[in-house]
Amino acid sequence: MNIVKKLFLVFIIPFFTFSYYSYAEGEFTYFPVDLDELFFNRDINNPSFQDALSLAQNGLMKTLISPFSIHESGQHVEGYGKWYLYHYDYANGVNRYLEVKMPKDGTLRKWDVTEVDGVDHPFEEGNSLPPTRVIDSKEVYYDCRISIDVESGIYISFDHILLIPSILQTLQNQDSEQLQAGQVIGYTGVPIALDFQIEDSNVNNGIAIDPSHWINHYACPLNYFSSELKQEILKYFYGTDTQNVIDSPYESAKEGGVAPESQICSSLNINVDNTIWGVWYYKSGFKGNADLTDEEKNDSFPFNKINRGVLSLLNKNKTNSETFNHLKYQQTGESFPDNFIGIYADQHWSDDGNNAYREVYGDNYIFREQGDDTSGIFSLRDENTGNIKKYLRYQLIPNDADNKYDDEIKLEWFDTLQDAQQGFTTDYFIYQRDPSLYIYNGEIKTQYVDENSPTDIFLSDGSGLSVKTSQGVGRKVFIVKLYYQNQYGWPKGINRLLEISTDTLDGNFFATVKFYYSEEEVASLGISEEDMRLCYADEESHTWKISGTNDKGVSAPTQNIGDYGVDINNNYVWANVDRFPGRFCGGKLEQKGDLNDDGTIDISDVILCLRMAIG
Repeated sequence: MNIVKKLFLVFIIPFFTFSYYSYAEGEFTYFPVDLDELFFNRDINNPSFQDALSLAQNGLMKTLISPFSIHESGQHVEGYGKWYLYHYDYANGVNRYLEVKMPKDGTLRKWDVTEVDGVDHPFEEGNSLPPTRVIDSKEVYYDCRISIDVESGIYISFDHILLIPSILQTLQNQDSEQLQAGQVIGYTGVPIALDFQIEDSNVNNGIAIDPSHWINHYACPLNYFSSELKQEILKYFYGTDTQNVIDSPYESAKEGGVAPESQICSSLNINVDNTIWGVWYYKSGFKGNADLTDEEKNDSFPFNKINRGVLSLLNKNKTNSETFNHLKYQQTGESFPDNFIGIYADQHWSDDGNNAYREVYGDNYIFREQGDDTSGIFSLRDENTGNIKKYLRYQLIPNDADNKYDDEIKLEWFDTLQDAQQGFTTDYFIYQRDPSLYIYNGEIKTQYVDENSPTDIFLSDGSGLSVKTSQGVGRKVFIVKLYYQNQYGWPKGINRLLEISTDTLDGNFFATVKFYYSEEEVASLGISEEDMRLCYADEESHTWKISGTNDKGVSAPTQNIGDYGVDINNNYVWANVDRFPGRFCGGKLEQKGDLNDDGTIDISDVILCLRMAIG
């Protein structure tokens, strides 16, 4: 699942609600680790527990269960919602090796093992599992990242887990394996925390206009647990509030008063429409992205490969007043200064010197020097000393007034207020609100479609779709992307990709999808033009399938759902659909045995054009 979301196009993931949790609420019956062990038995006389509470009191909610919807971290200021389970014992300076259990029955597929001990996608062709290690007298695969399908469109992910060898060794002989609720699958022990995350296709955080974009699907894990277990989690995190004893991270954060985001479930979406507030992603500007490789530029999410590629402007009104009531460099009890309005954080990626012109400024308090929420000048003040680091000149670029997602912001950092007041120089940066609108070496078109109104959405080469939504569905959005280059090195396939996504439910539209080719491209692959068809990749079976049920052969598009064919007079493959089943391609679907000599006849042996195979 995780490999697909990054490397391969997803046409649609249907959404049924904009609420924070899905209909799987309450189905997890095991917490990933023993709560008593994780919380040092909540022994307030234990120095290790005392040290954890002290971190929370100082505003660092990176202790025991850390709700990582934090928009002031130097690595993930986009704030995607995971929990860090901090097994590290700061008082004694050691890792703790706690058993990790499955919260619910699930299926682990080999393509959802995305990293093992520094090896990315070890089950992809050409890769292999690294050797196991012996750690704390346990044989394990070190530092693994896996996603597990627990049904109903929900995946749970573990990162930095020590996996029991049998878990991965089973996948050497089969595509998937079933894991049972309560089953021990590994251990904590990779410094300093275990990442635990929920990705739910039924959730839409509204951060990106593209409903299939992964950043929309992250959800706080809390309500996925059973009612009884949920209450236990809340007790450990918030405390029992008995005898006025501080016995929890949250009570300690209240005591400190300097933790802006401290709830176990904070909002992932801090964007404030028609203002500069929210999370912003680098688009263009000073020196461009010259420090990125071509592969990184073509990544669907390249922002975390450069310093200051993502930055957060957190409005003070979006913070938790119960645990954030004074600035860190002030004494407890002081009120906020009148011109203190928020918190700035930028993403730190590299210290290798390639980002010298992208110095990161870390976590800073924002003071307004002049202007309003659309343009002006901020001073950025160190959270520990109150000293001014930089002056930030800003200007909101709203673009389409009807589309909140295409907003941009113009920013430039200055050493003095006087310099900032002179206006922007040529060294400004442009950031965009929506990460799903990024495309390098390609083109994108976003189109709102009114109900029951035929609409064409085509890109420069003619690829795209004609669509008509059903009466009563309201105004819907369709996003079409054309990638000019296939970055993933598959030997068969035209070097071009198409991606379509929408928030329209299956069955509520009729669309004719077209993908254009040239006769030279087809000839170079040794495929007859008459054999070309539009195909899709079925995620469950990990195989390619024809995009339709009624083959019209060499034909122009019809008006019947399920029809598909190829128009050789105009050089495109087409299919009529009322749902987008997965990743589309055009080509001749045939398996002729073990074409790549890997010992297995599978999807990578299918001859394709206009799309790559799934790895």
